[in-house]
This record gives sequence, C-alpha cells and structure tokens, in this order.
Amino acid sequence: FKAAARACGLLQDDNKWDRCVAKAVEITTLASRLRDLFGAILAFCNILSSRHLWDTYHNDIPAEFLENRHRQLQLESGQQHVELLEEDIAAAHLRALEGLSSLLPQYGRSLAKFTDMLQLPLQEQGTRQHTYDRLLKEKTRYNRVQLGNNVRRAEPDFNKAQRRA
Repeated sequence: FKAAARACGLLQDDNKWDRCVAKAVEITTLASRLRDLFGAILAFCNILSSRHLWDTYHNDIPAEFLENRHRQLQLESGQQHVELLEEDIAAAHLRALEGLSSLLPQYGRSLAKFTDMLQLPLQEQGTRQHTYDRLLKEKTRYNRVQLGNNVRRAEPDFNKAQRRA
C-alpha cells in the first residue's frame, strides 16, 4: 500500500528521518539514544522504509555493544589492536535489535508490525528466558586461568572452611 501511494506521489519520502538520525549520530555519543530516536520514529512518524533507515545506521545503533566487546577482547588478549569477529558484530546487532524490540511496546507498538524491518529470530522474540540467559552468560564469562591464579595466591590466607570448599 505504501509503495503504491509513494509511486502516485501521495506520500513523502524518508529523507527527513534520515537527516534526523544523521544529525543525532553527529551530536550524540550514546547509541542507546539513537535506539530511542529510532524507536520513536518507527512508532510515530509513519516511516516508509524502516529497513532502509536501519541498514543505513546499522553500525551506529549498536555502537556501544561493539565498543564494549572490543574493549573486552583487548583486556582478554592484552593487545591494543584486536579485530572483532563476525559473530561479535552479529551479536551486537542482535542486542541492538532486542533493545529496539523491548522499547517499542512502551509506545504501543511491536517490532513485528514493521514487516520490512529485521525481526528477532523466533526463539528470541519476547522471551524473558533468552534475556536472562544472555545476561547470565555475560556475567559468568570469566577468565578461568586468571581466577585460578588469584585463588592460588590467596590460598595461604584461607580459613579451614574455605580450604574444605
């Protein structure tokens, strides 16, 4: 329907929304603010192609997830110059999409209503278990070698109960 209306000149294009997000990218360092803006545009602005706008800013919207993973890899490797793997980038994009999906209901919308937009994989749509599992995995991603070394250094100070455990 939108494509036909646009072809007849009845609808405007999405250039103003593109300029809006481009300006936001220039002035903010918080990717979460970009997701908030993107969600508001989806919810209230009758955008013609949400997928095009998402694809245009697909690296800006999950930026903090990419930066955090990059820092984590630097710490784990002890190297300043590390490359993100494709799976790291895909995970960051998925987290950004999850953030957008969880934002839209406060506006009375759902990601599923935007049919041209990327959708969450079916097993991840609206499941609290997925979010819990992801958070648990993040919080338990320890450097086991470093932890073992810490335990061995602290072992002389353990009390009897700690030594039995």
